[in-house]
Amino acid sequence: MTMISKYASFMRINFKSDIYYIYSYLLSILAYAAYPILMLIVWSSIFSGTTATSIAGYSPIALYAYFFVAYAGASMQSGVSEAISSDIESGSITSELILPISYAIRQFIDSLPSAFTNFSFVFLPIVVLTAVFAGISMSWFTIAAFALEIFLLFSISFLIEFIIGVSSIYLVSTGGISSIITLLTFLSGGVLPNTFFPQQLQTVLQLLPFNAYYYNPAATFTGALAGTALLNALVVESAWALALFVFATVYWKMSRGKIIAVGG
Repeated sequence: MTMISKYASFMRINFKSDIYYIYSYLLSILAYAAYPILMLIVWSSIFSGTTATSIAGYSPIALYAYFFVAYAGASMQSGVSEAISSDIESGSITSELILPISYAIRQFIDSLPSAFTNFSFVFLPIVVLTAVFAGISMSWFTIAAFALEIFLLFSISFLIEFIIGVSSIYLVSTGGISSIITLLTFLSGGVLPNTFFPQQLQTVLQLLPFNAYYYNPAATFTGALAGTALLNALVVESAWALALFVFATVYWKMSRGKIIAVGG
């Protein structure tokens, strides 16, 4: 059995497991739609109390579309840190490390079936329905940029989660780190589009990787992020993905040695 076929076997097992619980993904569509529906109610009240046709460059329809797509994109975020932390805390990672496969690559492979299932049953349906009801039309370039942003969203999320998970080797709990990451992701478009924030804060957020989680995909979908600004956002995201990959690789190699030293 080749190394590729070994990883493919893990992928098939995880994919079958995800499909077996297909109804949970159907319920996930409702769960991911719940927050934007709440925002729709809130912002409908705000717009009904003003004569303005747009706020911070967003019309009511564009703002509703933004939140639906932003939270559909949240389904593409990786949760691998919990699995890694569990392996480290239970000590089962020592058994994993003696297998003739890379633990880091296996974690990535294991996360792909869930990402594909979430994309198929949560993200894509919400995006398509939102585009239809909001009358969103996108050029082929914008569609390609949007697709790349979703790939970068998953990649950046996985790498950050992987780094947090590996940090369990050094920390009693990584809950504090996860809380900080959650706060930063919400500041990056999870609560409000970045254009609602002061310009200085927008500038800082544009240089961080967390815009990939919510703001960039949703703003691209609604047309708020386009042209040079879109290209710049893609460059920043790609640079962060590469930097995080290099850091995660080095960090794992250093940390793996400590696991071997402790676990024998």
